[in-house]
Amino acid sequence: MNPYKIFLLLFAVALLISGCKKKDPTEPANPPLLGDPEGLVITIVNNSGLPDSVIFFSCMGQTHGKDTNTVWVDGNNTIIPVSMADNTVLHDGTKYTHYARSLASNPVIKLKDNLYGARIRFSVNSPLWMKITSANPHANYSEPSFYFTNDPNYEIIFDKVEFSYTDQKLWMNTTAVDFFGIPYTLTATVNGTTYHIGTSASRKDVFSYFKNVAPVAFHELIQGDYRIVAPALVPPQDFNQHYFDSYIDSVWNKYKGNDSLVLKGEIPANWRAAGVVNSGNQLVFRVKSPSADFNNKTVTINKPPTMDVFGCKGTLNPGGPLPDQKIIPLVAAALNRTVLYNYDANNACDTAKFYKDPTTNWFSKIMHKVSVNNKCYGFANDDVCDQSSLFPPAKITELTITIMKFQ
Repeated sequence: MNPYKIFLLLFAVALLISGCKKKDPTEPANPPLLGDPEGLVITIVNNSGLPDSVIFFSCMGQTHGKDTNTVWVDGNNTIIPVSMADNTVLHDGTKYTHYARSLASNPVIKLKDNLYGARIRFSVNSPLWMKITSANPHANYSEPSFYFTNDPNYEIIFDKVEFSYTDQKLWMNTTAVDFFGIPYTLTATVNGTTYHIGTSASRKDVFSYFKNVAPVAFHELIQGDYRIVAPALVPPQDFNQHYFDSYIDSVWNKYKGNDSLVLKGEIPANWRAAGVVNSGNQLVFRVKSPSADFNNKTVTINKPPTMDVFGCKGTLNPGGPLPDQKIIPLVAAALNRTVLYNYDANNACDTAKFYKDPTTNWFSKIMHKVSVNNKCYGFANDDVCDQSSLFPPAKITELTITIMKFQ
C-alpha cells in the first residue's frame, strides 16, 4: 500500500480512538509527548538591571563511564562532545570556544541526559575566553583565571554554578569556595518543598559590606570591581600566609597532653573520638564506636599551616580511610569557624558561636551573612553542620537561576 495512504489510515484510527477515549481526571491538561523522557529545565532570569545582551553563559560537564567525554550544551539543548576544532572565535590573536551565548538569545537549558561535574558559567560584557586543549575522552580545557593577571578573563566579571544531573536527580549548589563575582539565586521545588538558595544582597552591597566589615588584611581579597577571592586561592603575595597561625598555636597548646577535645558523629553508628596533641605535635584522635570497622581506629592530624586551614587541604585533606573522612572535615570546619579551641561536641552546630574570634575566616563569615538563610559554601568543608548552599539530591524537573541586582 502507498505509504501516504498508510499514514492517513493510521491518523484516522488515532483520531477515532482519541475521540472515544474517556478522559482520565488525573491526566494533566497538557500531557508530555509520548516517548518524550522527563528532564530538567533550567531557566535563567535576569534581575541584574543589565541588558540580557551583555550577560553571557555556557554549560559544560562530563559524561560518565570508562570513556568519559567532556561535553557542552548548545542553544538547541544538545549535549555535544567538545573538540579542539571548537576553538573558532578569535580574540587577541588566540582562538577560543564558541560555547557561550547571551541571555538575549535563549535563556533556557534543557537536560535529558546525565551530566556530571557540570558548570554553568556566567560573565558580563564579554563571553569567557576558554579553549579546548586536548581531545576526548577526558579532554582538558582552560579555566577562566582570577589568579593570573595576564589571563584574558581576569578583567571580566564572572561566576559559576556547579552541579551534577544523574538519573533525573540534581545535585547543585551555589559556591564561594573560590570567589564571589556575580550574585544569583537558585529556586526549585523538591518533594513539595520550595528551596531558595544563593545571594540575598545586591552585588554593590556585597562589596560595600565586605569593605566595611572585614579586617584590613582581608581587603587584599578584593580584586577591583571584578570579584572577591577566597583566601585559600588568592596569590601568596596578596594575603598573609600566617594569618591563622596564632589561633592554631593556641588550639595545639591547649590540647597538648589533654584529651578534653571530643568529637561526635552518627555514621557509621554513633561514634565518639577524643583528641590529644602528642609529643610529636600531632593531634591524634581515637575513635569509639559500636561499629567494629570504626572502633579503636586512630586519626592523626599534623599541625596545619594557615593555608591548609583556609583550603581544607594538605594536613586537613579528608581523603583516606573512613575515620579520616569523618573527623578531618570536622576539625577543618571548626578551625575556619574558630570554635575548636572551646569545642563543645554537644552543641557543635550552634551557629551563634561561629566566627566569634577576631582571628577567623572573615571571607566565609561575610559570605554567609549576605546569603539566603545564611547558607553558603564559604570554604571546602562548609557542609559540616549543614551550612552549605546545597539542594538535597532529589528529582527536580524545573530550576530557576536568578541573577540578582548589581546596584
